[in-house]
Amino acid sequence: MVQRLLCDGRIRTVIHDNTSTHVLDVGRSHRLVTDRQYRALLLRQHGHCAHPGCPNSKNLHAHHRIHWIHGGRTDLTNLLLLCERHHVTHHAGDFEIYPAGAGRFRFISSDGHNLSASPRASANTDTRPLEDEYADIAADAATTRWDGQRLQRHCAISVLAQRRQAAS
Repeated sequence: MVQRLLCDGRIRTVIHDNTSTHVLDVGRSHRLVTDRQYRALLLRQHGHCAHPGCPNSKNLHAHHRIHWIHGGRTDLTNLLLLCERHHVTHHAGDFEIYPAGAGRFRFISSDGHNLSASPRASANTDTRPLEDEYADIAADAATTRWDGQRLQRHCAISVLAQRRQAAS
């Protein structure tokens, strides 16, 4: 439970000197992934949960394979995206995650079964370039200008309210 809370919560270690007025160390303050790291994880995992067979593309959590509390680094080699369900079940001990090289991971259930042997797992190892994957999409197809940043709710609500007011 502590590992799951620390994985999602914000904690900073601060070490003071004897007088408690001078900060000596703030620990590893970059536990949370940056927006760029999150976007890179989305690209690497084709926008869905890394758990084999899971098609979930919503509520994805950036997860440290080696937990941050145990010295795991916040870099792409130690990070993967898990949907909320698989994130909770991983912290409950239902499966372990091991590196498989090139940004891939092996999932082993608590009873020792290789979960990565599922049919969807082999699709994850597809090395075709993105251009080939989307070759059937017309060049003039509608595209978004969204850059992966988090929604600024107050701004979005303000714009919607202004448009509603202008329409009435």
